[in-house]
Amino acid sequence: MTTDLPALFDVGYVLALPGFECSAVGARPTDLDAIDPAATLAACAQLRPVGDVSRWLLGDFAAGLMATVGEAEAIRRLAVQGHNQAEFEKAVKLALAVPHGVRRPGLTWSHHEEVHRLDPPLQAFWLEVAETEGLSVRELRAAIKADLEADQPALEGTERLPHPPETLLRRALADAGPDTPVLWLPSAGGLSAARVVDTARHGERAVVVVEIDAALLEQLPVTEAGEAA
Repeated sequence: MTTDLPALFDVGYVLALPGFECSAVGARPTDLDAIDPAATLAACAQLRPVGDVSRWLLGDFAAGLMATVGEAEAIRRLAVQGHNQAEFEKAVKLALAVPHGVRRPGLTWSHHEEVHRLDPPLQAFWLEVAETEGLSVRELRAAIKADLEADQPALEGTERLPHPPETLLRRALADAGPDTPVLWLPSAGGLSAARVVDTARHGERAVVVVEIDAALLEQLPVTEAGEAA
């Protein structure tokens, strides 16, 4: 799964690469202004997407390089190094699609590929399910497919949302009880769908708290208390 980790992390400049914090699930940008294009290219030159760690690192380094020198110039410089364009573009696509904080070192690159089209909260949910239940890539794919195809009526108050994360909301409601009220809170995060962030105690009543983009919140019929009608 991550057999190339020891060899990669023997390379000192990868560990201390300016502007990045390296780990088994890639390189998290810490300061775009501190990224050194030459040092980043030197690190990329040592990487080939042959293992999970090298794929994450290559994707994150290339994404950082694109943010620093521009996409076209980054592609040109990486191509000069002999990187296959399709390979590093695939690595960059997944690195950009799956946030660093969502990735799980106990799962394979292929597990993360299965969730990359989902919103980050659903990515985190399914990766947690896969790791907790020991799902193979095929089993994870089947579980996501079955959930998407499930013939379930829309939850009350979510019919007007473009892509409500029904799985997360249903799981929270299942844990708290089917009659649990949902508290909708405005978010400034630019989210495109509702996101369950907490199940809390409100006096004697359990409340499922959901953060949602303020513009979408205006589409919901809510009471003065902020609870969906």
